[in-house]
Amino acid sequence: AKMVSNLPTVLPEIARQIPMKFDRQSLLRILESCSAGLNTKDSAEQSSCFIIQDGMVTTYNGEILCQAAIQNDEGVAFQCYGAVPAKPLVETLRKSPDEELDIRAEESCITIKGVGRKQRITMSPDVILDISEVERPEGFVDLPPVFSEALLLAAATTTKDDPNFALNCVAITPKGLQSTNKHAALRYLVATGRSAGTVLVRGSSLSNITGLGLAKASYGQEFVWFQTYSGTKVALRLLDSEYPDLTPIFAEPMVTEFELPRTVADIVQRAIPFVAENATGKVVNVRLADNLLVVEAKNAMGEFTEEKPMLYEGQKVSFVVNPTSLAELLRSGGPVQVTPSSLRTQGDGYCLVVSAEVGL
Repeated sequence: AKMVSNLPTVLPEIARQIPMKFDRQSLLRILESCSAGLNTKDSAEQSSCFIIQDGMVTTYNGEILCQAAIQNDEGVAFQCYGAVPAKPLVETLRKSPDEELDIRAEESCITIKGVGRKQRITMSPDVILDISEVERPEGFVDLPPVFSEALLLAAATTTKDDPNFALNCVAITPKGLQSTNKHAALRYLVATGRSAGTVLVRGSSLSNITGLGLAKASYGQEFVWFQTYSGTKVALRLLDSEYPDLTPIFAEPMVTEFELPRTVADIVQRAIPFVAENATGKVVNVRLADNLLVVEAKNAMGEFTEEKPMLYEGQKVSFVVNPTSLAELLRSGGPVQVTPSSLRTQGDGYCLVVSAEVGL
C-alpha cells in the first residue's frame, strides 16, 4: 500500500539534538498496543514499521490500523518523524536491562542509550504507508466491561480460511455477537455500540485485539473503530458477506442435562494424540452411565481410554464430539444440555452449542 505523506522529510535540527527520557516498560506497552496493525511477515514495506509523527505512533497492515499517543511519563510527546522497523525496536526494548532510556530521533535513525550501551535503529524520513482509505471515527459509544471477553469467545468460534467466507467472521448486531466454525456456534447478548444492521469482522483480526481492553466503539461504512481503556485506537475492516441464520441450531429441544467436572478437559487433552478424524473432523467418544464417565479415542497410532467416577444417575448417554470444541464448552463450568444433535451450555448472556453425534 502506498501513500504520500505530508511529513517533513528532515526532522527539525533542535529536535534531533535533544534526547528524551523514557520509562522502558511504558514505551514498550505503547508500542505493543499497536502491534496488531503490523504486517508480521518479513517485508520491506512500511506495513512492518511503526510510523511516528506528531506525537502519535501508527501501524496498518491493510486489515487493522492502530494509533496511540507516544510520550514519556511526563506527558511530553516524542518528536520523531518517520518509519521505524518494528521488530528491532520492540526487541531492543524487551531485552534492555535498563528501566530508563535516553531516546533521540535523528534524520535517518533513532538512538537508544542506556547505561554503557547504545543502539541505532534505521528510520526512513519518507512515509509512504497509505492509511487514507481508513475513514475517521465520528463519535464513540461506551462498551460494557464484558465486551472484550465476549469478543474473544466469539472470535475463537470462527474458521480461518473457509470457502464460506462468513464463517471466518464474527457477526456484530445491535443485540450482540454470533459466530460459528461448523463444530460450534455462539450467540452472546451484549451491547456492541451498533445502532442498526449486521456487520462482519474477521475473527482472526478480532483475536489480535481483544487483549487490549476495548472501552468504546464507533462504526463507519467500511471500518469499525475501537478505543481501549488506555487510549489506543484500533480500526478493523468491515467485510461484506451475508451471514447464515443460526436460529435452528439454538432452538433444538433439550433431551437431558448433566454437569461435567472441569478435569474432563484434562482427560480430553490426554486423548488428543489418539483422536480419529471422520467426515466432520477430529473426534473423541464420551460415555456417561451409572456414576462413571469414559473418554475414548482410537486411530491408526493406537487407542486411549480413561474412566472417571462422577455423580451421575441419569439416562445413559454417549456423544462423539470435536475435542477442541468440547474443551471450549467445559470452560464455562455450567450444566451441559444434550439435544438430539449437539451439546449446549449457557452462561451469563451467552449460549454455546457444540455439534455432536449423540446416542441415548
